[in-house]
Amino acid sequence: MAAENITIPELNIVAVDDEYLAKLHKTYLSDSSYTDVITFLLDDPEGAVGEIYLSIDRAKHHAKIYEVGVEEEYARLIAHGLLHLKGMDDKTEADRERMHQIENAYLEKFWKMENGVKN
Repeated sequence: MAAENITIPELNIVAVDDEYLAKLHKTYLSDSSYTDVITFLLDDPEGAVGEIYLSIDRAKHHAKIYEVGVEEEYARLIAHGLLHLKGMDDKTEADRERMHQIENAYLEKFWKMENGVKN
């Protein structure tokens, strides 16, 4: 959060299953498809509260596809959610690629995994 100058006094990370996240996706974004992460920035008298909802099911699925640990995929989804809280979007291919590059840079810097041990 500090590296991206995200100043949210409170951040909640909520792990849910595909069905729950799909319901949120449909309710708040009018899209009934499955997704891996949704973020909300809520007003609070003490300051904004950020919420990142991530799908455990999608994380496990992506971890297998990309041959990474589930914990690393959780970290990627959290990084992705933080970038959304900063105001970044991934509606276009160029936006998705830019966000992916930033996620990779942060994973390399803060989460580099080798043989299951954090470096």
